[in-house]
Amino acid sequence: LDWQKLKDQEGIRAFIEQQALDALQDFLAHDLEREHGGVLAGRPYYDPTLQRYFVVIHAAIPAQETHGSSTHLQLTPAAWNFISGILEQEHPGLVIVGWYHSHPGLGVFMSGTDRDTQRAFFHHPWSLAVVVDPLSHQAGWFSGPECQALKRRQVFTCATPTQALAAAVEYSREEAQFSQRE
Repeated sequence: LDWQKLKDQEGIRAFIEQQALDALQDFLAHDLEREHGGVLAGRPYYDPTLQRYFVVIHAAIPAQETHGSSTHLQLTPAAWNFISGILEQEHPGLVIVGWYHSHPGLGVFMSGTDRDTQRAFFHHPWSLAVVVDPLSHQAGWFSGPECQALKRRQVFTCATPTQALAAAVEYSREEAQFSQRE
């Protein structure tokens, strides 16, 4: 990572494991007729020196048994039960740090309903939302209850869990050193 280029950025940083990003994209591309989605599992961190959140995403858990259309997605109780089971069995110690869903052929944005969902269920400043248009192969990242759009340089993909966490820690240290020099 080029720390010098990143030092003046504001806002949250997201570090996602490559396998989680691949799983997210594969799941959203499996059916292009309607919206699909799921949750992001990982850990949020806060650096008090930089007054900045860092989120490390280790898994993208798909929501099974949802109701949806080309412009609507509803996670059913069965979908939440599935997600809870996967989180507990396969990812103990991780928490839900956000959600993801598709907008097939509609572009990448947070609709009014998406924003309401974010505020109601993903209201922490570190909560993330990822919207993917699998037809145009575009993705957008948003954070917090106000759904602030993240810039591409605020999202980092890492090969392994160790690299994801190490990158977040290293980024925090490097940026703290830049702040102290100024």
